[in-house]
Amino acid sequence: MLAKQDPIAPDIEKHVILRTADFAGVASFLRGSKLLTIMPTLMKGSTLADFEHAPLPYPATPLTMYMLWHQRYQNDVTHQWLRQQLQDALADLEGAYIKLPLV
Repeated sequence: MLAKQDPIAPDIEKHVILRTADFAGVASFLRGSKLLTIMPTLMKGSTLADFEHAPLPYPATPLTMYMLWHQRYQNDVTHQWLRQQLQDALADLEGAYIKLPLV
């Protein structure tokens, strides 16, 4: 989503025809259409791997993503292992900024 302080936001905002709650369904909306999307770079290697991509022609506001879990799993050894695996995988991604440590 565009931040209101982005100088280009008002020009793009007037052309928005669809918003989704998450990234999972975006590819199905795009496939076979003339639509385009603005999504995090990380999606080009997964959800949108079959689509062409290009950098935005202006600086974008950083997107913050969080890993959340119920407090009862905070000290669960298996859950800690999974969180560490995710943290390690994300740390290797090109251009990814990961605030460490994830606790």
